[in-house]
Amino acid sequence: WTYDAATGRIRNTTNSATFIGMVSLNAVGDYEFEVGLSSTNGDDDGIGIILAFYKDPITGKEHTLSLQRWLGVTNTGDADIYYDYNYSQRDGYRFRSAGSRKQFGWNAVGETIVAAKRVGNLIHCTVREFSALNPRQPIVDEYTINLESDPRFSVFLGEAKYGYCAQSQQDSTWRSIKWPEGDGRGYYASMK
Repeated sequence: WTYDAATGRIRNTTNSATFIGMVSLNAVGDYEFEVGLSSTNGDDDGIGIILAFYKDPITGKEHTLSLQRWLGVTNTGDADIYYDYNYSQRDGYRFRSAGSRKQFGWNAVGETIVAAKRVGNLIHCTVREFSALNPRQPIVDEYTINLESDPRFSVFLGEAKYGYCAQSQQDSTWRSIKWPEGDGRGYYASMK
């Protein structure tokens, strides 16, 4: 993981076999989180943001709520929201999938902007179309998550950590536009 303070970009060069990410050290309540996602690599896998993160202090199990963009033809929609992605042994599942997947690598589509606004126990997510020229493209999907709608989400009630994630996408890049902590100077730790 690297961070470029001049551009506000976070980058990970790993072509991981598993779901990877880093999360804030601080938990936050209401927030606005807006990030440009891109990669210079021609692979077609996932890049996203962690909407909420919780680590059970007794068992050590990590729980995530994530918004991810995918390319290629391996799955259904290209904008997915997951609970405990890549953790099928813990009832992980995709509960929202929208849009038609682009059959290109990330290096061919430019950047997409994803955003989340949390107010209380509601998280409203928006996803913009890909563009190499102007990332402020039209919104292609919107969805509001009610953290009180599923008992599994109860670990995210109140303040929660946030972060960045990827699955098997080399040279994943996150261009932070709005940070939940305001100035973007929060510190982060890798998920296991």
